[in-house]
Amino acid sequence: ASADLADETALAERFAPVVRIVEQTEECGPGEPYQPIDVDVLFDEPTVALRGPWNPVDLVKIAPTARDLAGLYEYHLDFPGNALDPGCSYERWGRRITEGTVPTVYAHVATESARPGKLALQYWLYYVYNDWNNLHEGDWEMIQLDFDAASAAQALHDTPVEVGYSQHTGGERAAWGDDKLEIVGGTHPVVYPASGSHAGFF
Repeated sequence: ASADLADETALAERFAPVVRIVEQTEECGPGEPYQPIDVDVLFDEPTVALRGPWNPVDLVKIAPTARDLAGLYEYHLDFPGNALDPGCSYERWGRRITEGTVPTVYAHVATESARPGKLALQYWLYYVYNDWNNLHEGDWEMIQLDFDAASAAQALHDTPVEVGYSQHTGGERAAWGDDKLEIVGGTHPVVYPASGSHAGFF
């Protein structure tokens, strides 16, 4: 198992995406105020509440831990601010809770028994707030690289077949080597998150 994890880590590092975000030069000014965060900053945070199931007056706990979320369905984390009228509250709060941390991208290697010889390398990014269309707190986005490989060890000696970027109710994909896919250093796909929504674009 440790050898598999080492191969998965090496694969994730080899193909780690380059995330290009529009720079924001002044607080609450133009540009992207949100960067992908380390979700650990949300746990044991006294300004975060656990509520549910989908009832705004049903407070379960203040400052929940990761363990508190295990196995829950139709519950949610509640951040300070009004999602329908955000102003700069989420931007300021997000900056406060992430002070001293670095932007974070999570990697996950997935296979399916129904698709032998195929492997997906997923990168997950979490943003504090989605400031587009269906305004909401907490925004997971994903980049996926698909390999014709049975294991991470095998994928390390190959290139992906295609790359897909999540875009909320849809997505977009490109074959590895497609003109629209920008690649840095031969292995790092470039993703341009849309300002506010963080949907991934080539």
